[in-house]
Amino acid sequence: EGIGTVGEALTSYLFEHGAELNEINYWLQELEMPYKLSVNELTPAGSSSSHGSNILTLLLTDTRSGATVNLTDVGSGISQALPIIAQLLVNRRTAIVIEQPEIHLHPRLQARLADLVIDSAKAGSRANQVIIETHSEHLMLRLQRRIREGELDPADISVLYVDWNEEEKTAEVIRLPLDEEGAFTEPWPHGFFADRYDEIFGEPGARDPLPTAKKEELP
Repeated sequence: EGIGTVGEALTSYLFEHGAELNEINYWLQELEMPYKLSVNELTPAGSSSSHGSNILTLLLTDTRSGATVNLTDVGSGISQALPIIAQLLVNRRTAIVIEQPEIHLHPRLQARLADLVIDSAKAGSRANQVIIETHSEHLMLRLQRRIREGELDPADISVLYVDWNEEEKTAEVIRLPLDEEGAFTEPWPHGFFADRYDEIFGEPGARDPLPTAKKEELP
């Protein structure tokens, strides 16, 4: 509501809500995304200057070069992240569901996005409930770090792992609790985030051997 589920009404919303536009620009800097957002009102040739007939356009100013570009002319990371950032900042006491926010975002930005999620969910702030489907280790590690630093209560996070139960032939949801130090009290099923450790320190040939091409006779 307000800006649309994928940000389709974001331009008109920000034109009417300057305070939220300023908040988004603040968080773009916090997330180290080098752009400043603005909304321009264009009057088509031959028409009056009344707001109802004008065209609104969303522009990004590169804070490094000063160049102003359209949202469609920058990388997919910023265009994908912008609606998510806006939803997390604009809404109050709302359930926000996000699918794989890490796509097209570099690891540091994935981690910083977790700080925005925390800010959006805090009871003294926007009090949103944020449900994220993710494979991002970087996002999860930042949440664990904030628990360890005392910025986040582990009771405020529910980490759910969806796995396949071979015996029951069905999917099952496993809850993985976190302690006061931000550590998981139960191991991840099938390793999952432990794969990075295996890639760095695993013994050659111990697991996951390289696939071999299968030769087939041509007819």
